[in-house]
Amino acid sequence: MGIEQRKQSRLNVSMNALIRGVDGSGLPFDESTSAQNISRGGLMFATKRELAVGAELDITIPRPPLGRREQAPFFTTGKVVRIIPGEEESHLVAVQFTGPQFRTYVGEG
Repeated sequence: MGIEQRKQSRLNVSMNALIRGVDGSGLPFDESTSAQNISRGGLMFATKRELAVGAELDITIPRPPLGRREQAPFFTTGKVVRIIPGEEESHLVAVQFTGPQFRTYVGEG
């Protein structure tokens, strides 16, 4: 999806994420990673795993406390929409959320 087709603004942040799914070999995996950027509708993360476009993923993003109150992690599902070759045998994986959207507090445009 080209930049002109994006529906939501991206936040270029590094945030922890737990990704669960099935890799290109058909093996289930759980991977702790760091999202490179995130929007209401998706995120991008780096991995050395071989994933397929269209793969379904479960995503958990821990959230920091609000003052003294703990926040529950953000849980959603997503679909791999793009894979970009990266450095050192890694890939950048773009995921579109198919479950709940992530609240970013950034104006959508």
